[in-house]
Amino acid sequence: METYRKQYHDARHVCFAYIVGTEKQLFRVNDDGEPSGTAGKPILGQIHALELTNTIVVVVRYFGGILLGTGGLTVAYREATRDALSKAQIVTKDIMQRAKVSFPLDKTNEVMRLIRSTQATIVSQDYTDRYIYLLDIPNASVQSWRNTEYTIKVDFADSDIES
Repeated sequence: METYRKQYHDARHVCFAYIVGTEKQLFRVNDDGEPSGTAGKPILGQIHALELTNTIVVVVRYFGGILLGTGGLTVAYREATRDALSKAQIVTKDIMQRAKVSFPLDKTNEVMRLIRSTQATIVSQDYTDRYIYLLDIPNASVQSWRNTEYTIKVDFADSDIES
């Protein structure tokens, strides 16, 4: 935020909201001296409306000579955010689960077919008495991997990964 405050040093307010995480559990709003709830909350509301995460929106406001009142400020911040997000390039990333998959040589074709059909990504591979792949698997495909036969061992990590 200091970068924006320095860049727009003559602005009256530099307000923001952000939301982070796959479950959208971490968020913050800042009204930067505007009446409570008139800047950060409307900004966050627009982030929520587009169902975004890992997103920050900063709105820089200069005083234009007209007092907007709390209702007018809320509308101004909401509309500024809506306009900015409508022009922004939204990047969609799949939520992945990391899994270690080990299997005997005779199951290689089956595993490779499953990798392709589930759009999993091989992160690393190792060969001992069994093949061992570290995979990133899209959340939507996890059940396909859980249903594999017992000769293919699949261990999932405890946390989600964005890719």
